[in-house]
Amino acid sequence: GAKVIGLASSESKRELVTRLGADAAVDSRADDLGEAILEANGGKPVDVVLEMAGGDAFDATLAVLAPFGRLVTFGIASGKTNQVRTRELMQTSRAVVGFWLMHLFTKPELLRSGIGELLGLVASGDLEVVIGGVYPLADVAKAHEDLRARTTNGKLLLDPSA
Repeated sequence: GAKVIGLASSESKRELVTRLGADAAVDSRADDLGEAILEANGGKPVDVVLEMAGGDAFDATLAVLAPFGRLVTFGIASGKTNQVRTRELMQTSRAVVGFWLMHLFTKPELLRSGIGELLGLVASGDLEVVIGGVYPLADVAKAHEDLRARTTNGKLLLDPSA
């Protein structure tokens, strides 16, 4: 029942976001990202943000978070870190949570159940894995260049047999 708003940097990536089930897709490079998110959400603040870019995107999504909303950050793709002021959190009743997958490895029971559920969803077809390209292992540099240039969609695979 959640309304899902995805962010992506190109029209083709936004089309992919909506094809995969998002209710709306917003240009992650919009001049006023916060305003674009609010517009996609009918003018209302959002309750949950899963954020992996850091920098300006982190600030914009935190600004549109509703009271009692939660922002979970799990990456810093922009390379720009952020500072969160406790006074602002208290005045807005918002929460910011960091998540790093490595900590999940210390909880094997959670890891097993989560991976089991994830693979079950893939096996049933309820969750689609998007393969953005398969590169021979010898072309690993090209794969990195394509990632850096942001021309890929989905996961890239390296094929050691090719």
